[in-house]
Amino acid sequence: MSLSLRLAFEDGTEREIAGLPWQTVFQAAQAHGIELATDCREGACATCKARCTEGEYDVGDASPEALSPEEEAAGFVLTCQMVPLGDCRLRFPYPFSLTGGPAAMGATLTAVERVARDTVRFDLALDREMAFLPGQYARIGIPGTGEERAFSFSRRDRGEFHARLLPDGLMSGWLASRAKPGDRLDLSGPYGGFFLREPVRPVLMVAGGTGLAPILAMLEALEGRQPAVVLFGAASADRLFALDRLAASGAEVSLAVEKGGGDPSWYAGFVTDLIDPPASDIDAYVCGPPAMIDAARARLRAAGIAEERIHCERFLPS
Repeated sequence: MSLSLRLAFEDGTEREIAGLPWQTVFQAAQAHGIELATDCREGACATCKARCTEGEYDVGDASPEALSPEEEAAGFVLTCQMVPLGDCRLRFPYPFSLTGGPAAMGATLTAVERVARDTVRFDLALDREMAFLPGQYARIGIPGTGEERAFSFSRRDRGEFHARLLPDGLMSGWLASRAKPGDRLDLSGPYGGFFLREPVRPVLMVAGGTGLAPILAMLEALEGRQPAVVLFGAASADRLFALDRLAASGAEVSLAVEKGGGDPSWYAGFVTDLIDPPASDIDAYVCGPPAMIDAARARLRAAGIAEERIHCERFLPS
């Protein structure tokens, strides 16, 4: 016996498909030629997150890092894990145009530069155009290892990325000591449901560490069409970067340093302490480590920001 699944996308597109009782939503959509946004397919990355507005289902094996208990209670699901128990209706936080699936291609490293104590910026010239939305990411192969890591685009229209240098990180080791212009890499993308929506109301952006990378791309795309507030924090002053781009963005920018130091105007403490929306009618974008995401989400909810207007991307060390 088949089930009826109605898929509604952010641009107003709707599709009705049939699913089998044992299939996840992702599998059912794929069987009908619809490649829903996904990455890990293990319930760990949150790329495939959607909201079930009608019907009963088994939420499946979803990591609490990807789907919090509060989100689960509000009807959010990971479509790579959710198994419908009857007819269901789901809403996806991205346009139907993103259902084409990722593309794989090669790229050439054109520049690599340390921009903070533990942060490197690197530029890739892609072999062909990749249509991505500001805030999305690519999976980039680490030369000579067979491994890959995810990095967000930090420009709206080209392959610029930022990476945190970790003591035992595979990509960190390559970028810090062996990478040179002309090196060839493989990558695929775009991935992710974290991207700038059509700006119809003021925007609040909160970033921790290299979580600033997708925010930089979003600011470029925003182009001053709505008032924007950016809160950027790091553990120490020498871990802040791209301050010149923030200053030139036209946004109202506040900086936070957990250990203090730096400019006297910078806040000494956690960047989430600075979250104080002047109104509830805003769109919020939050990117950084899991603890920061949880704290930011709690403060935004307490300020009356609707869950569907809080867009988050967790950065995990790898």
